[in-house]
Amino acid sequence: PVLERGGLEIVSTIDLELQAIAEKWVAAAVIVPQAKSPKAAAKALGVPYEPWMANLRDKKLRNGALIAMDYVTGEIVAYQGSANPTATKGTKRFQPRYDVLADGWRQPGSAFKPVVYTTGIDSRQLTAATMFMDVVTNFGGGYVPTDADNLERGPARVRNSLQFSLNIPAVKALAVIGNDPVQAKAEAMGVTFRDDEVDAGLSFALGVEEVHVKDLVRAYGTLANRGKLAYQTTIITVTDGTDTAAAEVIDIIKD
Repeated sequence: PVLERGGLEIVSTIDLELQAIAEKWVAAAVIVPQAKSPKAAAKALGVPYEPWMANLRDKKLRNGALIAMDYVTGEIVAYQGSANPTATKGTKRFQPRYDVLADGWRQPGSAFKPVVYTTGIDSRQLTAATMFMDVVTNFGGGYVPTDADNLERGPARVRNSLQFSLNIPAVKALAVIGNDPVQAKAEAMGVTFRDDEVDAGLSFALGVEEVHVKDLVRAYGTLANRGKLAYQTTIITVTDGTDTAAAEVIDIIKD
């Protein structure tokens, strides 16, 4: 009722300058490479047509998103949920009104590895100096992960394994820590898993369980904030002259 009645003054956390930058560069990454004339599309956006854009032309990239937040306060300063959310028409390949950040379930891949190592270090099962053998290993059930470059490096410390995003040490770390503690730690850092379930086995270490992108960003913010979770928000204040109305609107936003 309050929202429908109107007359509210809402102060947002969005920084318009940063938002404009987000809109421009997401479009540069998604729309420009697929345009009939990429150079003309880049010029229309006011950005130079660069080699990385050309490299995306044949990658079948259909959408993109960007979120930037203050990890201490949780305030979102830029939010671009789609490459062109104001487009009036969509296609099977590109749905402009689909919020990739909040509604899309995506595999985080190697971006999930810091959560694995954080769990082990926080529980004192690991340290940054813990050594794992980066050699191809059969973990049973036909699961034999390899590193992205298919090389083996032998003894590798946790700090170096994370630095170079090595797959095998991450899986071995998960075998030591266990899936349940890692899931619990991820959820404590703001991550929600699809269907609230994790049944991937040791491949969980490699980010195969789907999450929301905005939640993963919040988890990284928790790391930066020394373990303190900041709840994301786009609202600073809501006023209409009565505290009751403001509280009702904030409750609606939270729901």
